[in-house]
Amino acid sequence: LIFETLFSEEIFSPCDRPCKRAHWPRICRYRLVIEKRLMPKSLLAVDHKNIIRTTDQAAATTTGGHLAWQQQRHYFLVNGRHTGPALTVCERDFIVIDIVNRIPGQSIAIHWTGQSQRRTPFMDGVPMITQCPIASYTTFQYKFQADQVGTHLYHGFSAEERGLGLVGAFVVRSEHEQRIHPVTSGCHRQELVWIIAETDSGALSINGRRSFVQQVKPGLRYRLRVAFVSPFETLPEGCQYWLEVDQHRLTVI
Repeated sequence: LIFETLFSEEIFSPCDRPCKRAHWPRICRYRLVIEKRLMPKSLLAVDHKNIIRTTDQAAATTTGGHLAWQQQRHYFLVNGRHTGPALTVCERDFIVIDIVNRIPGQSIAIHWTGQSQRRTPFMDGVPMITQCPIASYTTFQYKFQADQVGTHLYHGFSAEERGLGLVGAFVVRSEHEQRIHPVTSGCHRQELVWIIAETDSGALSINGRRSFVQQVKPGLRYRLRVAFVSPFETLPEGCQYWLEVDQHRLTVI
């Protein structure tokens, strides 16, 4: 017998698939490396690949290689990205995620929104109460079953962590989606995930980029999953957001 073990980077997407009730649930393995780097705020507006460069690389692109302290900020990176990668699974899948904390002198904990954690209450909740925080330069493995369908988030517990990039989309697809929402079935099925984040300065970004471009093909119908993240515990009174796509009609499903 030959056994083959795949690293998490190699099996990062097989769980992103059409969900069918007749299929067995899968074990979905991921590895997320959390870092924190000091970098200029302007990078969020110019990095079209959503990859944050190191401070040395960023300094080399500025005039004279000098950056004012007011123009720099510590940002959280998830697998090298400001706003982590989207994790897409099917209902009833078993999730196994290694969280690697590479932040010096700071512990973290991840919250998985929307999931009941009925059999695994110690895999979520307030750090030091229902779950142990992940100490600096250690790895913790989360294990739970995705039992609530919809567009959810994984993020750090503090509002600052959410606002500075420690956040990503966690999508749980339903086995009934193709029957209920025909827009997501067949050859025209295209799905996009947008995380709209508000910074502490009030600016908005989509998927970690303030200047965001979404490439689409004419004639296709797209399903757009949208989640909003704010560094504030509560939005200012009367503050609401409206999302529209110019010259296109949106249908809420």
